Amino acid sequence: MRYYLIVLSLLLTLIIGCGGESTEISVKSIDEVSITDDQIDIVSNSNNDFSFDIYRHIEEDGRNHFLSSYSLFSMFNMLLDGANGDTKKEMLKAGNINIPLENWTLYFTKLNNKIIKFLDNNNSGFKFSFANSFWVQEGLNIEQGYIKKLEQSYGVNIQMIDFENDSEIARTTINQWTSLMTDDHIREILAENTVNENSKIIMVNAMYLKALWTKTFFHNDTKEKPFLLENGSSIYIPMMHQINKFRYVKKDGIQAVCMRYKDSDFGLVSFLPPVGKFQEFESNMSNQILDYFASDFKWKKLDLYYPKYEINSKSINLKEMLIEKGMVSAFDESADFSGIDSDRNLQLSQIVQKIYFKIDEEGTEAASSTAVSIGETSAEEATLVKFDHPFIVMICHIPTRTVLFMGRVLNPLD
Repeated sequence: MRYYLIVLSLLLTLIIGCGGESTEISVKSIDEVSITDDQIDIVSNSNNDFSFDIYRHIEEDGRNHFLSSYSLFSMFNMLLDGANGDTKKEMLKAGNINIPLENWTLYFTKLNNKIIKFLDNNNSGFKFSFANSFWVQEGLNIEQGYIKKLEQSYGVNIQMIDFENDSEIARTTINQWTSLMTDDHIREILAENTVNENSKIIMVNAMYLKALWTKTFFHNDTKEKPFLLENGSSIYIPMMHQINKFRYVKKDGIQAVCMRYKDSDFGLVSFLPPVGKFQEFESNMSNQILDYFASDFKWKKLDLYYPKYEINSKSINLKEMLIEKGMVSAFDESADFSGIDSDRNLQLSQIVQKIYFKIDEEGTEAASSTAVSIGETSAEEATLVKFDHPFIVMICHIPTRTVLFMGRVLNPLD
């Protein structure tokens, strides 16, 4: 009998300054070895290419969407360590990986450690948790080498559970973990009837981000302003506003702004194409385009208008996209995950991601004392940048240019 391995990716990106504390889980550090920036770039570029591949897979339904390839990429790497034969070859191709797997895992772990070093940051300005969980049917014989790999490279502890005799309790238990890790914003990643006696392993990743802006928006400056939709009609939305210096670039008529998060190496990068050019820009987005803009970011005084918005995305099933990228055998009876289960009884069932994302000006009072003054450049004329029509957003680890989250805002009220 074939058993099913389910991969779930849970993302909570909550950009506010108040609310419940997150549970933080650290990944164990690896032995110090010499890894160059170029080697880390190999992984970062593959992740970003993966990001845009997933992004292009999102259906054209005229809605806001948000996703994280980095969360999926982390789960992908965990699975890759247990794959063999054609399954492994197909996964390497789908992940744009063309170096020895041993080197790849080392480079990825180094990049991951750079990104998650803020896990233990107790500063109230920035909280970031990143957790993987691995739920296994009681009695299933998981290869010891694979268990050790998960613990050392990903900080994952195996948790035994009984899908076979009480799948509903198992489903509830995993959903409760999900709710805890996402501050109660994603309560049910596993819907009814998605877990049964054939479910043997469920892998779950959760990311939680709560951050203050380095340069804050003030509530009194938020006003109702028009936002032009793709169909030509307008709606009124809460639009935040401030005049300050930001990293900015304008190329080919496209404006890009990077707003940094306090006490971190992360920033929200937003791309604003000209009116009527959103679909053209979106269809051409790539890692090369990202580098094209990022290389020319410069500090500039902006008269910045930016919407408040909230995205509670529907679940995104990424199985079809991975099959289109050539990862076929992982989902059928020829799947070879013998590095996880030597009996080769495992195949992937589904890979699902669900995200909650919110942008607002919360935290202004707590962070107002750290607002950066324009100072000697106050006489500089401010460049007007108004995010009042559809745009693309990314949360990036700035030093490595690694995309953690990306999405589109077509209607801030949707």
